[in-house]
Amino acid sequence: MSEQCGGWRERLGRRTASLPTLALDERRTALLIVDMQNYGANPDSDRGRLMLERTPDRACAYFAQLDEVVIPNQARLLDFWRRHGLRVIFLTAGALLPDGNDMTPRRRRRDEERLAALGQTEHMHPMTSDYQIVESLRPRGEEIVIRKNSIGAFNSSPIDQILRNMGITGLVIVGVITEGCVETTARDAADRGYDCIVVEDCCASDFDLEVHDASLLSFARMFGQVMSTEEVLERFEGALEKARR
Repeated sequence: MSEQCGGWRERLGRRTASLPTLALDERRTALLIVDMQNYGANPDSDRGRLMLERTPDRACAYFAQLDEVVIPNQARLLDFWRRHGLRVIFLTAGALLPDGNDMTPRRRRRDEERLAALGQTEHMHPMTSDYQIVESLRPRGEEIVIRKNSIGAFNSSPIDQILRNMGITGLVIVGVITEGCVETTARDAADRGYDCIVVEDCCASDFDLEVHDASLLSFARMFGQVMSTEEVLERFEGALEKARR
């Protein structure tokens, strides 16, 4: 496993007696790709350049982790889901309006500070380049992209109804930021009855690895399971092969 994997496992130790169990139906489990947009995953985006300017060491480590580990592993899962005809759903985050008035006041204040630093007036919204999903993970025409203007997808989008309409009962969740949109969406999904797996080496924190691990530990203790890319592929390959027999 990569350096990204394992820290939360060591902290969990042997305290496994009451951990969440899943009744996962792999054929009814969607891959949910959270907020892999230019603004948070591309160092050449407006926000990426600002991160590199303000916190160069932290930003360099974050973007290196995305480039070397996270995005390649996400691409492996995406290819697997597509090859097996399983559902893929993308989430995007940001304002829906250029003035940002559709977002909470707290979020608007935070984004306006960044806009001032960049010398911009429009919030990131669906028509801006920072809002777009990174090229290497670009959705296909038959794949759903759900827009949200909050941290958790279940708070500001029709994702719950869409999943239930498609008969989806489980989610394999990847994306950024681990302790933000990924964890909030995963917790909310688990509370609504979905069987959830967060993929540890398909997520990243732009703060540090300790925060990433703490988020995974919290989720694994109470809400769902945390696995590596290899563990997910092994589980799904075995389950789908068994189902074909």
